[in-house]
Formats: sequence, C-alpha cells, structure tokens
Amino acid sequence: VAVIKFCADRLACVSEHFAGELAGALGVATPTCRLTRRDEPSNEWFAALNAARGVFARSMSSSEVVQNIAVDDDDVFETFRSAESLAACLEKHECALVQRFVVGAPFFSPRSARLLSLQNPPLARSARGNLAGALGRVFVLDCLLANADRMPCAELGWRGNRGNLLLSNTKEKEGCFVLCAIDQSVARRVPRRRAAEDA
Repeated sequence: VAVIKFCADRLACVSEHFAGELAGALGVATPTCRLTRRDEPSNEWFAALNAARGVFARSMSSSEVVQNIAVDDDDVFETFRSAESLAACLEKHECALVQRFVVGAPFFSPRSARLLSLQNPPLARSARGNLAGALGRVFVLDCLLANADRMPCAELGWRGNRGNLLLSNTKEKEGCFVLCAIDQSVARRVPRRRAAEDA
C-alpha cells in the first residue's frame, strides 16, 4: 500500500522530502518516500490520472454497474469516490510524495502502551531502551527542523500532534518495535511571535 501526499506547492513537497533525508541521516525511521512530478518524462503522473479518470468514468457511464451497487456496499462507493478525488488532485497539483504506508499505532496512545506492557520483562526493558534512544533522535530532528507538530513539549511551546509518531511492530523478531516519524517538513517561515519567543 502506498500513500500519495499532495502538498500545497512544489516547495512544500521538496521540503518534506528533504526533511525525510535529514531524518535518515540522524537514524530516525521514516516511511520510504520519493518525489514525483507532473513534468517527469516517465509519464507516471498521467498514467495515474488516466487510470483514476477511467475508474470514475466507468462508474458514471455504466448504469448496470451503478444499479448493481447496493446501498450498503461502502467499499465500491468509496472506490469511485477515491478515484474522483485522486483525479482532481492530480489535475490540480504539479508535485506529490509517494510514501510507504506504515502500519502502527500513535506512540502516545493507550494501544501503544498496551503493546509495550504485553512484552515479557527482558524484552520490555530492551524495547524501552531502544525506544528511548529513538525518541531522543526524533526530538533532535524536530529541534533541527523547528517542527512543533509531532512531540508535545510545553517547555518549547510545542503543541504536538500525537498521530505523527507511530509505534510499529514491523520486524519479524518478537518484541522489536520501530518508532516511525511521519509528516515532517522544514519550516520555511517561522511566525514573528514564535521567532521572538525562540530568541
């Protein structure tokens, strides 16, 4: 499963891609990500646009298909709606990020706390030590990026966004968790009041 993320403009896409590269240099786990543009010679953009338009057109033109969709068949309806939405985004934007989907739970959530507490004591100690180091690397990354939208920190005035840090058990080895930072970018212009407070 891939995530296609459309940003406000090309600079925002490049900024997030660059932040992902910085994260990798600091040892912070992030979804694998690549930049795709409308003007690329590979025509990947227009292949996706034509496929989305095709799915939506078939849903609109085929009365048989529309009549066969049951009212409670949310999956089929959602597919058509998603195709329409994807086509609209591809028509509107020039650039997007294609990212690997990360299966996990927000780190600051009861579900993640339960996952960690279910481990037997030696594994739990080891996992907690690894997670403490991972949290430290994420904190350094956020300080570098001036990113107040991940880890809450009252001392720095960061409100945080608990969904931007996931606990993922993607390794085969039991009890091995990965802390994955998602949705980062380089702040381009800090608000004046915030800059004054930071100074």
